[in-house]
Amino acid sequence: MVDPDASIDAATSGPVSLLLMMDGAPRAGIDVFFQDASSGLVATVATGADGIARATMEPGGFVTVVDPFFRTKAFGGQASGDVRTFAGVKPGDQLRIDGGFVPKTGISVNITLPVDTNANMYDLYTSCSGKYTVSGSGGSGSDPSTGIYMEDCGGFVDVLVQTTDFNAMPLGWFYHPNVAVSDGANIVLTDTYNLESAMPSNVTMTFSNVPAPYTGLAFTNVTGSMRGPILELLYATNVTAGAGTQVVSRPPVTNAFSVTATHPTPTNNIGSQFVIDWGLASTVAFDLSGALLPLYSTVPEYTAANHSIAWTAGTGAAPDLVITKVYAQRDTMSWRWRVVAPYAQAVVLPVLPTALAAYNILATDSATVDELTTAKVPGGYDAVRARLHSLLYPEDLEDLAAGTTTPTGRIVYERLENQVQF
Repeated sequence: MVDPDASIDAATSGPVSLLLMMDGAPRAGIDVFFQDASSGLVATVATGADGIARATMEPGGFVTVVDPFFRTKAFGGQASGDVRTFAGVKPGDQLRIDGGFVPKTGISVNITLPVDTNANMYDLYTSCSGKYTVSGSGGSGSDPSTGIYMEDCGGFVDVLVQTTDFNAMPLGWFYHPNVAVSDGANIVLTDTYNLESAMPSNVTMTFSNVPAPYTGLAFTNVTGSMRGPILELLYATNVTAGAGTQVVSRPPVTNAFSVTATHPTPTNNIGSQFVIDWGLASTVAFDLSGALLPLYSTVPEYTAANHSIAWTAGTGAAPDLVITKVYAQRDTMSWRWRVVAPYAQAVVLPVLPTALAAYNILATDSATVDELTTAKVPGGYDAVRARLHSLLYPEDLEDLAAGTTTPTGRIVYERLENQVQF
């Protein structure tokens, strides 16, 4: 693999590639259009059997593909198209767009838990199944058990069990890593519960330097292992004098990581922001000083004269990137044009070449911007550009945390309120 950072920084011109994947398989025979920063056509190249199209480009150009996953379809008598553009492309880029669904391997197992005296409910979590709740026996009867469906476990899972009493108060918990699983297996766990009184699961989450306009915070906190997320918590707390606290029940899992997504509320009804922090699960304090991006103050609009999508925003930390989409319609066709670009409050779309001229949005077309996401990410736009068209929803930006090799970090993004999903 080419080191994208080295080639981006060193070259004045060089190879740029685009890989198209559909349902986990390469997508061949799709034309890819490579343009320079002035919209001049550099090359038109069809993806090969490996799903890749390549061309030599200088920095700052555009790469565009139309209908990468289906041929133009008709809805209500109109042709409907899907246009994707990477802006600010640099030599060495290995761009990628994934479509459809990658098949997953599913298995079903039965797990039997040890009895926790006086337990009313057993909450069972694994690193590839989510949460299952089992009714307790109060110390009598058979051991509690349940069937679980799992996907892409790789043969082993990490298991967390929490119990509560008849008043829904925490009673005990245990964590069992490296449990072997296979389809149809009957798994019997015999762990000893850590008593809540001796090893409490309660943790106090604190948030500081929340800007004055915000009076509350909603947040999710995900605890996981190297195999995936295990425990997901959702809470909200009031903010007073820029600070908020919330006690959550989260067992101290050994060597766990934690991802916390903080959403200051309320918004201005145009944009809303999310701060994503990751690191060790022992991290419980979050400082929002200088973290938030410029909040959108006007809705984005497309202007045909400038061939651009523009909006205005307030003050804040400078974002690195923009993901935006405009829905266009004329008598004979409709299409969505999605662009990823380096941050600016006006994103200029390329003038598409002759073969795609029908997709250039005219002043006589109806055009509505229905997606606008800005973000600040480790490494900036260069570090994530290649993956952005494979992230269909703003919250998918949170997955970038899983793809980093840094032990701690922060991603901040803002999305358009009432944004239309792709």
